[in-house]
Amino acid sequence: MQGALNQNVRLSLKVPSTTGRFFHQTRRTLLYRSGRSTPLTISMARIFVAGPASGAGKSTISLALLGGLLESGLYKPEDLAYIKPATQGTQQTLTARYCKSKNIASEHVGPLVFYKGFTRKFLDGKTEDTATILNNIKVAVDNIAQDKKVTIIDGVGHPGVGSIVGASNADVAKACNASVLIVGKEGVGACVDTFNLNAAIFELKAVPVLGLLVNRVSDNKKFLEKMQQVYVYFEKFRPDMKVYGMLKENDAFALNLEGYSAPGEHNTCTITFGAPDRSKLVADPASEEELALCSKFITAFLEAIQVESLKQLVSDAAAKSESA
Repeated sequence: MQGALNQNVRLSLKVPSTTGRFFHQTRRTLLYRSGRSTPLTISMARIFVAGPASGAGKSTISLALLGGLLESGLYKPEDLAYIKPATQGTQQTLTARYCKSKNIASEHVGPLVFYKGFTRKFLDGKTEDTATILNNIKVAVDNIAQDKKVTIIDGVGHPGVGSIVGASNADVAKACNASVLIVGKEGVGACVDTFNLNAAIFELKAVPVLGLLVNRVSDNKKFLEKMQQVYVYFEKFRPDMKVYGMLKENDAFALNLEGYSAPGEHNTCTITFGAPDRSKLVADPASEEELALCSKFITAFLEAIQVESLKQLVSDAAAKSESA
């Protein structure tokens, strides 16, 4: 197991039980930070949500996963966590507000913010170096994942975003010890081709890819039947990965609520001008209208994806982590 950077030391302990047996080391992996006396228990499943572009629906799917896991009764709020470790914007999102209302541990603005001018400062040596950036992300994810059964990690842009500073989505997923779920687009060829393009970046970094979840498929019977060919492709050519489901287009986010942009739209990642004041990076609870909107979307999500697929997704992610 790789050692953590700087002052973080990752240890695998075999702890004897009262019967004299030993826990499997992956069930008892602990993270010790300098200055901390309490060990952090690593999350059972870490799912990194990636997509082909900004606006693909990564934050939308992150909300749906959290809401689906919660509303289905599979997990309690204290079992779940959400973090967006790298981002371009610092505004509140509906995903963050939902987490706040449901008492789900969340951090919608992580350590790495690509504010305007950040990459130029990095190239000029005026920011933290790559190793420090990735270590900050790793520590933030490890902290929020403490004692959680499922941690959803929200990506930014396409998988290559951040590569200029050595912190692409693939680098971040690897630092977080996460497995990747790729949000796909409709159309058989477009869906498969963009999946393979995006998966290749993660595979190049030896990051486990779980499979595909297709977002916003046209609600047309003939078109949905055609999309079944995506399942055929994965069965034949990607047997080690899965298509976890296809989410049909719905009007759940048709309302233009004040204070945030609907998840999945291009303007949800408005670029921040200047380094953010972290004391102000808070999320307010969602309003009743927002919660009703979330509930409508989560219901549609569970109808399309189904609980068994969610259970399989979490199980696959946990298995990938255990074998890493």
